[in-house]
Amino acid sequence: MVMPRAARLFNATTTPSAAKGTKVSDVSVVQALNLAPTVREALQLIVRDHGTSLTRQANTEIFRAGDPAAGLHLVVSGVVRVVRQSGDRQTVVHEERAGGLLGVVAFFGDGTYPATAYANEASELILLPGAAVRDGMNSSPVLATWLLSWMAQRTREVIGRLDHVAHKTVRQRVAAHLMQRVRAWELANGTRRRGQPVVSLGMTQHALAAELGTLKPLVVRALAALRNDGVIESIGRGQYLVSDSLRLEREAH
Repeated sequence: MVMPRAARLFNATTTPSAAKGTKVSDVSVVQALNLAPTVREALQLIVRDHGTSLTRQANTEIFRAGDPAAGLHLVVSGVVRVVRQSGDRQTVVHEERAGGLLGVVAFFGDGTYPATAYANEASELILLPGAAVRDGMNSSPVLATWLLSWMAQRTREVIGRLDHVAHKTVRQRVAAHLMQRVRAWELANGTRRRGQPVVSLGMTQHALAAELGTLKPLVVRALAALRNDGVIESIGRGQYLVSDSLRLEREAH
């Protein structure tokens, strides 16, 4: 089988969008999601009567751009990325974790997925048929409001990503990503800990390029430039010693 380019770039294996799952046997999984109680109640009714449980291993495609939408996918566990492909460039549109949704644009739009979704790590999802969701919205204004609010929030995030790509150089974007990793290191270790932060990219260079809306060679070039300027130091195994955190922070702006 020849995989679509989006899957090949992420070394993902393809799975048909309508791949069969199993009927959800335990609707209590919805209760564990970080959602408003009234939203959980409305979702539980749809899950109980119409939900299909899906399990996807890491790097497995969930649906691809252009496919007819099968409904909404509710993420129960794991991490799912939604990406757009343009030539050799792949850009992350959004990332969903437990309680997140996939397929909302297709649901409210023309019925086809505008982007490709794949499991970034082993993930469990529940497929909710579009007709059942529409019925649920008609009977529950709370559910309808939540879905529209979710789409508005993701639209704002996409606009922020576009602004970041349009107005920041690749070097600035890479520096900003490393600063996020430094902040996480400081939270984990305490800002008063002696020594310089040691961080990783948290993903492959290829995945980071997609996250930042650029190409892997440009990410490699930006990292090399930061090393040559003494801002970071590569210490092996994908780890970087941040030699000058203040300089790195300035580089990010």
